[in-house]
Amino acid sequence: MQSLLVRLRQRVDFVEGSRFWRARAAFFALKRRFGFTHDPAPPPVPRRALAEAMHAPDRYTRWLMRHEPRPSDLARLREIARLLPNRPSIAILIDAGAGDVSDALAHASGQIYPDVTVALTSAHLPDAASRFADAFARVAADVVAFVAPGELLAPDAAFEAALAFMTDAGASAVYGDRDVVEAEGRRTTPALVSDFAPESFLAQMFTGRILFYRRAAVVAAGGVRGGPGDARYDLALRVSEGPGTIAHRARIFYSVRAPASDGVEQTADDDARAAAEALVRRGEPGRIEPAGFPGAHHVRYVIVRPGRIEIVVPTRDLPAHLGRCIASVFERSTYRDLRMTVVDNGSVEAETSELLARWREREPERFTVLRIDEPFNFSRLINAGVAASDAPYVVLLNNDTEVRTSDWLEAMLEQAQRPAIGAVGARLLYPDGSVQHAGVVIGIGQLAGHVYRFASAGDPGPGGALAATRNYSAVTAACLMVRRDAFDAVNGFDETFAVEFNDIDFCLRLRRAGYRNVCLPHVELVHDESKTRGAADTPAKRSARFAERARFQERWHSATFRDPYYNEWLTRVDESGGLPE
Repeated sequence: MQSLLVRLRQRVDFVEGSRFWRARAAFFALKRRFGFTHDPAPPPVPRRALAEAMHAPDRYTRWLMRHEPRPSDLARLREIARLLPNRPSIAILIDAGAGDVSDALAHASGQIYPDVTVALTSAHLPDAASRFADAFARVAADVVAFVAPGELLAPDAAFEAALAFMTDAGASAVYGDRDVVEAEGRRTTPALVSDFAPESFLAQMFTGRILFYRRAAVVAAGGVRGGPGDARYDLALRVSEGPGTIAHRARIFYSVRAPASDGVEQTADDDARAAAEALVRRGEPGRIEPAGFPGAHHVRYVIVRPGRIEIVVPTRDLPAHLGRCIASVFERSTYRDLRMTVVDNGSVEAETSELLARWREREPERFTVLRIDEPFNFSRLINAGVAASDAPYVVLLNNDTEVRTSDWLEAMLEQAQRPAIGAVGARLLYPDGSVQHAGVVIGIGQLAGHVYRFASAGDPGPGGALAATRNYSAVTAACLMVRRDAFDAVNGFDETFAVEFNDIDFCLRLRRAGYRNVCLPHVELVHDESKTRGAADTPAKRSARFAERARFQERWHSATFRDPYYNEWLTRVDESGGLPE
């Protein structure tokens, strides 16, 4: 019993020392300092009650108990909201023609923000889009949000949105996170999403359906357009194409009344139509294909800037793996304008020499070997392989990979041809079918990690994160396509990273140069990870890798890096992509 009490007390101490509670205490201290109120600081949660909360059966309930504002917090935030200067007025429009609005109305009316008007749409109009368009024309407010039945706003949602608009004068819209509320009131299935990411958003309305918009931004985007189905994705896409930014607050903005599919409405046809129309508006011809998750789709661009693709494969022996890799490229790829350069870093096995000779004979115009006999430096091998080619597109490919998707090069080229895109990555699977790579998050383990590693191949991920195209800060060079001009713009790979983090550093430098990186789940390869590199099995190797990790941390401040493509509440201890314990 004593051991249990000690553990519970430790958990209570951890919570009371968390970022939320420290910020909360500082907030009220500042309020008292400037004389906003003479109320005493809110009393701490009784230790017994807090210990019970920490002993809740599921992780999300425990997270809510730690980080959701309590009623006393909301009361004080209500007081603070009245003191905000030049605060925007907010109108919440609820669709009255699609079901029972009582819950949605109650939650919208319960906002702690003082300048909120709640209005119901006319029920007699034929569809939600027409009803929202009509209601929008009838209300006057600086900010507007569109809410459907079964969508329950958090009491501080309007307050958080107002703060975001007041903080960022250039924001056109604001969104938060969401979850699902079961019939008995239990909250589940949190969708803790990233900051705004254009490629992610065109593939799926990952933001959720409720955004708070500046009224002027909606007008500039052409207003709410009538027509069949849910018009909110169409509106959000058009607003996102304007000059303003789309801001994200890492707070639960609303809950969706169950039954729901991970908090995402069943609007696949409407969303696909909205995405297709966005492509037309943007002058990027393409088509929309289903992604196997509600509301998610693959965007397949027409290749308007074709060109030769140079595939650079560093190797040192391992002829069995290398042979499978080469064969899969030449025998399964449907894109024909490709060449492969194998950068041979000191192979000594006769079987390797015979393999390379066979492929030179079989593909004399499309296969070459660049021999480099010097100590292993992955970055130098990559740079040398790229420098030996004049192809406008480059694919970096590990020798222990095997192509599974026949149009993999077309799919990657569709993105790489776009001027805004830097590195294009693929979904890599272990031989047992589990996920090895689906995007890299900076800060995991204080360095970087492959988020959702070891998920099953058929797992769509939370909210469809593994089903649809996603922007990430980095992707692995085990399979990476990049335009040659973008590669040259950042001077290729940094050769001071000989073994580790060279690809992550490369991607981060692409981001710093203004490019966006993207990972495609509809491109799959098998990756028998790190067969070439081997283990750090000597003191010299271990020392070198330690130095590289220290250099990466120093350059990118990875221990405190806030990755915009990963919600700040999610774990950085492991690669699960879930809530921390």
